[in-house]
Amino acid sequence: MSCSGETCDNSVEETTVYSLRKAAGRLAVRVCAAAGVGSTLLLAGCNNFFVCQKASCPSSGSGSGSTTTDYLYVSNATAGTTYISGYDIGSGALTAISGSPFNLDYIPVAMNVSPNDDFLYIASATNASNPGIYVYSIGSTGALSIQNSGDVDISGDISSMDISSDGGYLFTVNTLGTLLTEYQINSSTGLLAQAATFR
Repeated sequence: MSCSGETCDNSVEETTVYSLRKAAGRLAVRVCAAAGVGSTLLLAGCNNFFVCQKASCPSSGSGSGSTTTDYLYVSNATAGTTYISGYDIGSGALTAISGSPFNLDYIPVAMNVSPNDDFLYIASATNASNPGIYVYSIGSTGALSIQNSGDVDISGDISSMDISSDGGYLFTVNTLGTLLTEYQINSSTGLLAQAATFR
């Protein structure tokens, strides 16, 4: 998702894949409304689509609704072909981004957009050939380009992740719920470097 010049609290953006039955109960909070029967959803976006909860939120200009570069990313999470669909929501309507959907070689379990709207992080399911976190840069049109030569950036079995409000760190929780890992985000490339672990 790219919202020019705005940052949003990623605690609102971060979502874990839920079945449609579970997601239905969270529909009003998560604003999930785009899946076929039997599928599961993953959603990431910001600007006026999600409410900014920082102490200092934009009140005019970019991020106040005047921009036309607001993006929303939705992923299916099925055992078949997986992909990310990207939409421009700047006009208030869903308009597919050129090149969307973007195919994935793995099933996603969590997605996060960096507060500067430059990078999309996707954690893969543990049964992926290379499970872990994949990093995508977000272009000026909302198009996604995979970083790290297409390879997984951080290997591991991850169930959930979130990004600090300053955009400097990404945190993950393993599938057992026993390990919290902190990664520093490279502001130029979006790639991650392990900073600390907590048990």
